[in-house]
Amino acid sequence: MAKIGQFAGGRTNRLKVVGKWSVSELISIRNGASAVSPAIECRVQTDLAARFRATRRRTLDLCQPLSPEDMMVQSCAEASPAKWHLAHTAWFFESFILREYLPGYRVFNPDFTWLFNSYYQSFAAFPEKRLRASFSRPSLDEILRYRDHVDRSIDRLLERNLDPEALSRIELGVNHEEQHQELILTDVLHAFFTNPLRPAYRVSVGQSNGTESALSLAASSAFETWQSSENESAGPLAASSFGRVPALRFHAYPGGLCDVGHSGPGFAFERALAPAHNALVRFQLHEDVRPV
Repeated sequence: MAKIGQFAGGRTNRLKVVGKWSVSELISIRNGASAVSPAIECRVQTDLAARFRATRRRTLDLCQPLSPEDMMVQSCAEASPAKWHLAHTAWFFESFILREYLPGYRVFNPDFTWLFNSYYQSFAAFPEKRLRASFSRPSLDEILRYRDHVDRSIDRLLERNLDPEALSRIELGVNHEEQHQELILTDVLHAFFTNPLRPAYRVSVGQSNGTESALSLAASSAFETWQSSENESAGPLAASSFGRVPALRFHAYPGGLCDVGHSGPGFAFERALAPAHNALVRFQLHEDVRPV
């Protein structure tokens, strides 16, 4: 979508990224009463700024193949329209970071405080989730202006010398947005599957220009590969508005015991902080899916 592309280009990063330091590592050093050099603090903040901008652009990139009508669809009660995801992720940065840490910040639209709340009951009221597809207003253009307003404000905030709590919240917001990027894809795929025309989200990058798809597996990954036969792939999906569906390719992964949970440096949600041994059954993924 051209209008989304207008806001996806981003602004020039005025700070040079000179290394990789996590916010949690900086906080750990400070909590240990050790001196932190200005160079390290600047490095952490510039790394976070670069990741913030890249993540925000990525969300808009995921919406590029979608029409405004696509972005209004909510094909089941558990899903949300892509337009709502765009607004809600901006709402998070505005509600929990900009309102508290950027002096003089002006809320883009006071109604967005409750309209795009998801389930934070102590923060504000919110509409029923199943009604999100009925939000024809605000328009997509206004949502994109909202995101741009928030992005520019976070840019100004990151030019300041921020305390650890502000940096932690921005890092949390980036990870929260990455969660919604996954939700955009799953919600759109469900919406397209329920559409009797069986539209495709996008033509495979590998098929169109011979390069690796942005969502494909890294070349260094070890896996087995099998490809379905023409008979197997000639099912209902073959009669789509985009023509015959090609044979599907899957990568098989062995099962076994594995550690699930986060125990190293860097960000993790609280529910992922307790590593545990789990039995993983053998599974297969489509070639355009990257395991995390």
